[in-house]
Parts: sequence; C-alpha cells; structure tokens
Amino acid sequence: MLEFAIVVPLLFAFVFGIVDFGRFFFLYNNLSNAAREGARLAAVSPMSTAADITTTTAAVIAAVRSRINDRNAATANVQLITVGTSPAQTVRVSITAYPFARAIPVLVPASLPTVRAEFRYEYQ
Repeated sequence: MLEFAIVVPLLFAFVFGIVDFGRFFFLYNNLSNAAREGARLAAVSPMSTAADITTTTAAVIAAVRSRINDRNAATANVQLITVGTSPAQTVRVSITAYPFARAIPVLVPASLPTVRAEFRYEYQ
C-alpha cells in the first residue's frame, strides 16, 4: 500500500501531463488553421476603401472565431494587419494570448504562443 501511495501521484501526473500536451498541440494546430483561413479570406476580399477594410476586418474576425473549436473562441484576440501600400501587398492574421485551461499547472503554459498566417493580397 505504501508503494502504491507513492507511485499513484506520479502516475496521475504523467497521464494528465500527456493529456495536457495533446490538448495543447491540438488547440495550437486548430488556432493555426483558423488564422490561415482568416488570412485567406482577407487576401481575396476587397480593401480599397476604409469601409471595405472595416467590413473585411469584421468578416475575418468572425470567420476566425467560428473556426476555433474551443469554448474560449469568443474571447480570441484576432488582429488583421495589412502590410504595404494601397492596395495592400500582404495580409496577416494573428491570434495572440489565447488562454489554455490546464489540468496540471506546471507542465504546460497558461496561454498559447502567438499564431500568425500571412498571404499575398490577391483581390483584383
């Protein structure tokens, strides 16, 4: 019984650590896919006027949040950045400081790293 009492906490920490790492990488991959989809949407949307940019930004943020399969999707900090002169040469979507609910607080970070996707602007 004494050996069991010593080994069980280590075993549970190991098992929950594996589960946390799996969830962490799944969510990171999910965020990466959502950012890529949002950047692709921005790359083929009109952005010649300020109204177009506002409409496209709102559509990109809504599309990215709808693609995230997590309960924190509504709080995702999504940014659309256009790089270059008018019309933009590239569009970049980034998701920053996305929270991660951990089972064991020591093994994985509390938030995911920044996820970015960048596409060349293609709207004609």
